[in-house]
Amino acid sequence: MNCFEKMHLPQSATLEEVKQQWRILAAHHHPDKGGDAKTFDDYHRAYRTALAVIGKRNCTECLGVKKIPSGSGFELSYIDCPHCVGGGLTTEY
Repeated sequence: MNCFEKMHLPQSATLEEVKQQWRILAAHHHPDKGGDAKTFDDYHRAYRTALAVIGKRNCTECLGVKKIPSGSGFELSYIDCPHCVGGGLTTEY
């Protein structure tokens, strides 16, 4: 399951949609409000991953560069982009 599926959002979700959904999920699953800590942590990790993916999606310096050919045995990603924190584009969390 990828981060967007975990948050019940389409892969094409915008930053605003992700933030809005996070507020809803956090309010419902927060341990201080009677929710389960593990479930809350899972949603929080999915939220952080979705923010990173959207940031990389919007990084104009990355678009179309540093792509590794498919079949090379390596993950297709924007590895080591100086504009993208963390490197390696993935939706898995």
